[in-house]
Amino acid sequence: MENENRVDEAEALSQPFPPPRRFGFLRLWRQDSAISLALSLALALAMLIVLVAFNLEWSEEKSAVPTIQVTAVSLSPSERADIELSDPGAGGTEVREDDVKSSSSPAAENPGLVDAEPGSSSLESPVPGGDDAGDEAVVDAAVADVDKAAAGIVKAREKSVARKKAAAEANGGDVPISDQSIRKLFDGRKSPGERKKLAMRDGGSRETEAAVQLGLVWLANHQSAEGRWGLHDFHGRHNCGAQCTKPGVNSNTGATGLALLPFLGSGQTHKSGNFKKVVLGGLTWLVNDQDPKTGAFASIGAGNMYAHGLATIALCEAWALTEDSWLRGPAQRAIGYVIRAQSPSGGWRYSPGRDHDTSMIGWQMIALMSGRAGGLLPKNYAQVMFGASRYLDAAQVGGKLGYQYGYQPGGGAKLAMTAEGLLCRQFLGRKRSHPGLVNGVKHLERNLPGQQNLDLYYWYYGTQVMHHYGGKPWKAWNQSLVGTLLPLQAMNGHARGSWPPLGNHDGSGGRVYATALALCILEVYYRHGKVFVE
Repeated sequence: MENENRVDEAEALSQPFPPPRRFGFLRLWRQDSAISLALSLALALAMLIVLVAFNLEWSEEKSAVPTIQVTAVSLSPSERADIELSDPGAGGTEVREDDVKSSSSPAAENPGLVDAEPGSSSLESPVPGGDDAGDEAVVDAAVADVDKAAAGIVKAREKSVARKKAAAEANGGDVPISDQSIRKLFDGRKSPGERKKLAMRDGGSRETEAAVQLGLVWLANHQSAEGRWGLHDFHGRHNCGAQCTKPGVNSNTGATGLALLPFLGSGQTHKSGNFKKVVLGGLTWLVNDQDPKTGAFASIGAGNMYAHGLATIALCEAWALTEDSWLRGPAQRAIGYVIRAQSPSGGWRYSPGRDHDTSMIGWQMIALMSGRAGGLLPKNYAQVMFGASRYLDAAQVGGKLGYQYGYQPGGGAKLAMTAEGLLCRQFLGRKRSHPGLVNGVKHLERNLPGQQNLDLYYWYYGTQVMHHYGGKPWKAWNQSLVGTLLPLQAMNGHARGSWPPLGNHDGSGGRVYATALALCILEVYYRHGKVFVE
């Protein structure tokens, strides 16, 4: 298959430098001696570069190559990757693998070769008829070449450290989550056994899993014949006959993207699970709804960039879970549209490139993280993340020491926006001990889910923040959440398994929106891997 032979950019960037190439036996003859010199691999590589640099040709008449002693300092895979990866916006000059390879140094072939001791180099014996001065010049040149390679690697390492420091300072002290960790984002949902284990470990139960299954059945029964869902017209499907009330606005793209998320969140794909046809229908409809050139979706309706973000998340998750080749292109194009739609301030709003608000940034951030989990890593990903961080800085209430967020910069703090802003900070790499996150979690802990704040949007983001954070705050949140959310699920009639819109903006989304969001909340135990390892 096409994807089996493809090497993703992110996957390629995560690899260490390639291993040294293998050469045939180097046969060296001494003019008056039959004794061959035993050369180590590092020496062979070093001398090969020397020969290339000085255009020397081996022949039987050449003198023996003198021994050079080197000391090696090993670099970890992450440090080697740091030499290659850079962000132009972080204040450093990008150092690419090709640049290191073209430095005419042994380090291009052997990243462990970083230093040499000129004093340890020696000619074991004069070569009759040879030029001792010429041999010494070769040795001196070899030492200089190795020193040059060492200096280049040390300089690249220093630049990498400087870039990380500058990036962290520009990002509020945050260090981006590694590609390796992001690639594990969906691991918890890939098998029934793993989902059950994580649910039982983190506060789920048979009751929460049963509620998820009932909700998925309701969504499946309210999918249209062409594969889409509608926020506004779901009640006419599968003999519902308007028995299920509370429709929302018209956004078929948004409804389809959102309705697919709880299926994918519980490991249901078009290749595995109990809802393969349902998921296939939804994904096929989204792909057909997308402009193959721009990546935009035609049926966003009132959902605008909200709808695009939701559809992008669904396509990226489906690609990451199955790596089915027909999904890669649409997912990549949808991610590209999200990046182009970012405003100069670093945020997003209803129309591409214009203005910003905090309610929009969460969906786009999750879309970008989902794309990254599937290896759909754009070249300017770091710049996009830095832009998002700048927007959050502006929307943060209370300046650098603040922990709450407003709907827009300069506005007052909002509970749902605070939860959304905190989750974005976690995805941007905010440390668990950061005062802004610690105080933000305490704020959410003072506002646990309950009858006093019936707001699925707030619960959706708050649940993810607290689950990632873990510990006692998560236990308190989860206990209050489950005790409030489960009794609100309809258990009778055609609406059985669904949730009605509860409060705040839930009414705009209607019953499909409320049900899908509630299911994603109950799947939190395995839907995303934790960004903090306890």
